[in-house]
Amino acid sequence: MGGRVGVEADEVGSCIGKGGGQGVYGLNHEVHINGHVLAIGCFGMRLEGLTNHGAKSEVGHVMVVHHVVVNPVGASGYDVAHFFAQAGKIGGQQRGGNAVGGHVFIVAFCAPVVEALLEVMLGFMGEFDLIETYFKRPPRHAVLGVGDDCALLAVKSGQQLAISSDMLVEGRHFLPTVNPAYLGHKALAVNLSDLAACGAQPKAFLLSLALPQVVPQWLSEFSKGMWALADAHHCDLIGGDTTRGPLNICITVLGEVPQAMALLRGGAKVGDDIYVSGHLGDARLALEVFRGTLSVPQAVFEAARLRMDKPTPRVELGLALRGIAHSAVDVSDGLLGDLQHILKASGVGAEIDTQQVLSTMACGQSSGLKPDDLLRLTLAGGDDYELVFTAPENQRQAIASASESSATPVTRIGKITAHPHLSLLDNNGHSLPHSFESFDHFKTP
Repeated sequence: MGGRVGVEADEVGSCIGKGGGQGVYGLNHEVHINGHVLAIGCFGMRLEGLTNHGAKSEVGHVMVVHHVVVNPVGASGYDVAHFFAQAGKIGGQQRGGNAVGGHVFIVAFCAPVVEALLEVMLGFMGEFDLIETYFKRPPRHAVLGVGDDCALLAVKSGQQLAISSDMLVEGRHFLPTVNPAYLGHKALAVNLSDLAACGAQPKAFLLSLALPQVVPQWLSEFSKGMWALADAHHCDLIGGDTTRGPLNICITVLGEVPQAMALLRGGAKVGDDIYVSGHLGDARLALEVFRGTLSVPQAVFEAARLRMDKPTPRVELGLALRGIAHSAVDVSDGLLGDLQHILKASGVGAEIDTQQVLSTMACGQSSGLKPDDLLRLTLAGGDDYELVFTAPENQRQAIASASESSATPVTRIGKITAHPHLSLLDNNGHSLPHSFESFDHFKTP
């Protein structure tokens, strides 16, 4: 336990000038911060002397002042701010803060002033304060989590470790206007989607985060969105890194899959049915509306934007497909581009029923867009984070059961062929010429 500081009325008066200590009605409330004890006195104060320190009120107005001596006990400005942020209301009034010469005065202000002061005080937190506040929890599954040089995981006997990593860069993968809670969700969701495509059970993840500045409200919302999805999939945050720089989020996710049971890209067989989960094209529709290249009714845009900002990783479906599907990949860059990964790895081709693909677009029927636009969005839009997978024809009932048990819609959209070529077919079975290109980080504008 650290030092103890007792605050007296005269001490407060000498620190703030002519305001002085008057009407003492509470002394020496102990507060524990980072192993130190702070003794805080409560005083009725006249605010004439506080105007020079940033507090403004009518002369003679009596308010509550909390005086905290920071430096003698080694607590940082962040520690003090964190305490008062958590303390909430004392005597029914919100508290703000003012620091002078190693002393912090917490004075009753209106809510906007309090929020602004706490924003400033929390903005001075260091890297490890940031981690401690927003990104550290006791691990539930890992042997050792955040706080050491390495995390420790124990892999169960008969299991293999599945690992994947994705980076999100502001302006490239998300807009500056995105809801930070949705961004926290999406940053983890795009990685969980890779585990889903492998048929792996999520276990843990690492977060590397570059921030241009510390904004407590943004960090609070971002971490809430991330933790909500992590909790839904029982996934521990076990480490990572933070630094100052342009906003950049990189997550590495780890999962478990039984030996020889992983869903891979190279297992497709001639004659396999091709399926896709969920909905295609909606996320790209929202992006094109933002860019001004397409226009749709507001309700359609809002639904599409939610698909772009808050995708659903199909983890439960991926687990249900183990032992049923021959191959799988997650749709992040566009259906055609990602399906090509399966075809190349498996040495096969495919025929795709474009009408079936169009039927997967949730916002398509009410968008009022031309068929060519809808086809481009669904076939090459990207940012869908659905699964495209193949399975033998005799597993159709099993696929239907997997869809039902995972509460995930699944649509059969084509067939694997022996000829190593991807053909698009219209509703009459005729081949469609096309020049659709999926997203490429270095080719796509």
